[in-house]
Amino acid sequence: MRIHNIKFNIFKLHLILCISFCLLLSFNNYAKGGAKNDSVEITKTDVTTLKSFNGAHATVFGIALGMGRSAAKQKITNYPYFKLKPDGFNPRRFYLEDISSDTATISLAYLIWTNYDSGLYQVILYPAMSKYLKGLSSDIVSPSCIDVASEIYKYLGEPSARQVTSEIASIKSKTTQLYYPKYSIIIEESQSGDKTLYNLVLTHKW
Repeated sequence: MRIHNIKFNIFKLHLILCISFCLLLSFNNYAKGGAKNDSVEITKTDVTTLKSFNGAHATVFGIALGMGRSAAKQKITNYPYFKLKPDGFNPRRFYLEDISSDTATISLAYLIWTNYDSGLYQVILYPAMSKYLKGLSSDIVSPSCIDVASEIYKYLGEPSARQVTSEIASIKSKTTQLYYPKYSIIIEESQSGDKTLYNLVLTHKW
């Protein structure tokens, strides 16, 4: 009887350890923003129609956070009317530009690497990117994102926090970041004079 009890207790211990390990894995995945298999190409899918969306795992024309510069440049070669242009003030940062127009080049996004060819740290999608976003998700980079009566606001909800990241009162310039941890995204409200723009920020870390 004693041997049977010992074996039963060992079985229970193994079961508890197994359950604890599984819970730990689940918690780690949650803390990191979900599993990698929730990746989605935001230029092909209206993310507001998905059961869940994780901005940290989204791709933009195939470019993913964590990707090296050479890999990102290779992805853009699939789009003949796009190019990556180095920021003249910081060679570790690039503008994603639409060169399809005969009259003007349009900046769609800003890509940030913290080191020269480390993983892509952050992608900032500008309002001009809305033409390449699908359905309701195109309104994320518009004033509708803060309009409580709009459909996109109903999807996003109230930001969990707001942080002023820069402000120059003399030229009426102010940048405020709005945080949406449910979707692992940041919306950047950029005010300059009487003009206000809304950018979608996909970031590797919060």
